[in-house]
Formats: sequence, structure tokens, C-alpha cells
Amino acid sequence: MNEQVAYALINAELRRLQEFSYSNLSALIGKVETKELVAADDGGWRAFKPLTGDFAMRPDGSLV
Repeated sequence: MNEQVAYALINAELRRLQEFSYSNLSALIGKVETKELVAADDGGWRAFKPLTGDFAMRPDGSLV
């Protein structure tokens, strides 16, 4: 998969989660959610170093 495409997908999901309230996000701790996307993967070394993204939210809902 093209890294630009992968990061676009990751960032879209992070933006969706950033719309949640702090209490709704904290309720997700320990829960597993999976999504399946159809995308090309060359089966190369990227499988051993997955792309990730994150964010931190304060209890007042502001992002750190």
C-alpha cells in the first residue's frame, strides 16, 4: 500500500475519534474495534513495522 494512502486512512479514523467526548473515548478503553479495508499490500517489510497514529485528549475535551 502506498504510505500516503495508508496515512490518509489512519488520519481519517483519528479525526472521527477526535469528535468523541472524553467520556465516550474513555468508555472504549479495553474494547477491541476492528475495521477491514480493501487495499493493496506488497507483502514486504512494512508488515513488520505497521503504520500508526495517535492523539491525546484532556478530560475537558481539548487535544494535547
